[in-house]
Amino acid sequence: MSKFIEIKKSGIQTWVIVNIKSQKIIGLIYWYKPWRSYIFDPKENTIWDIKCLEEIINFIKGIKE
Repeated sequence: MSKFIEIKKSGIQTWVIVNIKSQKIIGLIYWYKPWRSYIFDPKENTIWDIKCLEEIINFIKGIKE
């Protein structure tokens, strides 16, 4: 578990990434049909460090299609 972000299920094939401190949505993970893959879509004007990006990558790798 991260101390900065939380990934929450939001719908079919969709998750929101929430800043734990502010509880604001700072990104999305969802199925992107043109690429036939899950993608990470950060909100505008957000910054990401390598640890948070690794968490997101590992989460996407773990999604069962």
